[in-house]
Amino acid sequence: MRGQITIEYMLLFLVSLFLLSLSAASLILIKDLADKNYQNFRFRYSVLLLSSTINELCAMGDGNSASLFFEFPLSLKSQEIDDGYAISFYSGNLSMVKKSHCNIESGNIKGELNVKNEKGIILFKEQ
Repeated sequence: MRGQITIEYMLLFLVSLFLLSLSAASLILIKDLADKNYQNFRFRYSVLLLSSTINELCAMGDGNSASLFFEFPLSLKSQEIDDGYAISFYSGNLSMVKKSHCNIESGNIKGELNVKNEKGIILFKEQ
């Protein structure tokens, strides 16, 4: 009788351990997905902030500037299209393209920046 109770408890313990390991694996998967979604959100936010700043400076004309801070590193490339410029934003495997009427200085940006419109070209300088 004592041996049977021990086997039943051992079986119950193994089933509980299996269920616990399944829940731990699920939590790890959920955390990884949440991290990816957060990175995607940060990238999109950075692109929209920079794109709106570029368009504002373009509309205000030559000599205007703005200061921005980016924790998220971005690479920028500009390509001329029929009615302006297509600005490509990259970071890792994420990318986005926005339209602008001004050309930009291509390159990598991160940290505190001074964004300036000089003769229709948007320049980025680290502060």
